[in-house]
Amino acid sequence: MSTSNEDANWTVETLPTPQVTRYALLYSPIFSSLVCESSVSCDVMLSASLGGPNLNAAQYNVFMKADDGGLSWSSTVLPDQATPGSLGVSVDSPSPASMNCPTIQFCVTSAVESLTKSSPSIVWRTVDGGTTWATSGPIWCPDAQHCWTVADTSAGGLTSQLLETSDGGASWINDSPTGLSMAVAWGTVSCPTDNGCWLTGQTSAPDSQSVVYFSADGGQSWTEVPLPSAIGAESKPLKGIDGIDCNTSLTCVALGIPAGVSEDGINEVVLTSGPPPQ
Repeated sequence: MSTSNEDANWTVETLPTPQVTRYALLYSPIFSSLVCESSVSCDVMLSASLGGPNLNAAQYNVFMKADDGGLSWSSTVLPDQATPGSLGVSVDSPSPASMNCPTIQFCVTSAVESLTKSSPSIVWRTVDGGTTWATSGPIWCPDAQHCWTVADTSAGGLTSQLLETSDGGASWINDSPTGLSMAVAWGTVSCPTDNGCWLTGQTSAPDSQSVVYFSADGGQSWTEVPLPSAIGAESKPLKGIDGIDCNTSLTCVALGIPAGVSEDGINEVVLTSGPPPQ
């Protein structure tokens, strides 16, 4: 419902329907957030079940924007969500997203990656009104007070910081490793306990390489650890790490590409590491 005369009269508006060219909308969407930054500019987050011929249906978080008072809407499927596979392949569905847009150009939205199992949150961020989105995170919260996430600190996503809260998100501090000999763009973090954290990053060009750091004191100090190595014929350290996931015993699984292998995504491997250094 909308009003333009200080609540004197209300008009029932038709909810927008996402138009996504890649897949068809299978069921009515679930609206989770609405933010209107001005009298004509409004943003909506919704969860939509999308699919296609010979494909499973999957729930997507979709961002919609109107700049004409709601007469027309654009639709954008947020990046880094599971895609529907062929029939019979299970696909995890994200939760409906929450959103905050302090300006017309800047919005942050977040959702839990999977509704079917315990998983971290994923955070999306736009600085151009939803035209493009960067993924910040995931967020790791071992309890209700402590959370860690990697977030971009520039509009172009050229720099990043490891942010930590110990008061349930009321305030955040920069817990990135300091005193390093080279610049590092931090990528992923996994903090399954209040004290134990793994952090991955990529050093700057021209000799860019992956690095892994471990903290046993909740980010107060960090120790660089050897890169995990591929198993079998490609038994070389990973040159690129796409993700790391650790359990409460601080044993981790890393996803990456071993040195000497093409970077087209086909040769990515999953590797397990031992316990953190003592």
